[in-house]
Amino acid sequence: MKRTIITCLILILSIPLFSQNSIIDQINKDIWHTFSKAFEEKSIELYRSIHTADLIRVPANSNEIRDLDEYMAGNADFFKRAKADNANASIDFRFLERIQNEKFASEHGIYRFGYQQEEGDWQYSYGKFHVILVHTENGWKIRMDYDSNEGNTIDINDWNDASPM
Repeated sequence: MKRTIITCLILILSIPLFSQNSIIDQINKDIWHTFSKAFEEKSIELYRSIHTADLIRVPANSNEIRDLDEYMAGNADFFKRAKADNANASIDFRFLERIQNEKFASEHGIYRFGYQQEEGDWQYSYGKFHVILVHTENGWKIRMDYDSNEGNTIDINDWNDASPM
């Protein structure tokens, strides 16, 4: 009887952990893998698909706030130039903090952006990001996206110190 009660308590206390892992797995699939794939494929359609229509974009280095259309226009130009130059692009993410429930998530971490001119060496830059995600009927979407390289002080050491996905 005692063993049964202990087993039940362990199962009940573990449910939030399983739920949280399931949410993180879905966020990774819906947002971060798709985000990286959009850069690899230079696909503005795929990139747009992970953002809400009411996106707030804050590229702090340029001291601006943009809406979805302004943000996508800039990325469409970047993808078009990269395709024309036969260049490769990549973006990867590591995390400092991940907080979520069934409806919302706050994800804070370090990104590594890579760019390779045709047959050249990969060049990397780093920055911090903070996104607010919402769960929609079409999966997780980015509602607010802030990033900064903090005066070019974010580097590979910050990347190495952050937690992998």
